[in-house]
Amino acid sequence: MANLHAHVVRAQVSLSLFTEFGEDGFRPQERRAEELKSVLDQVVELTGRLRA
Repeated sequence: MANLHAHVVRAQVSLSLFTEFGEDGFRPQERRAEELKSVLDQVVELTGRLRA
């Protein structure tokens, strides 16, 4: 455990396979926009720190 390196993205979003994915592709509900933005912002920030 001494050499464990964990990288955490705390934000999360729950997507419905039934309402947000269909034959025409991925169409998230409007209320998901802020949740997705938060997750992606944290991922971009984390990758930036890992590159440094």
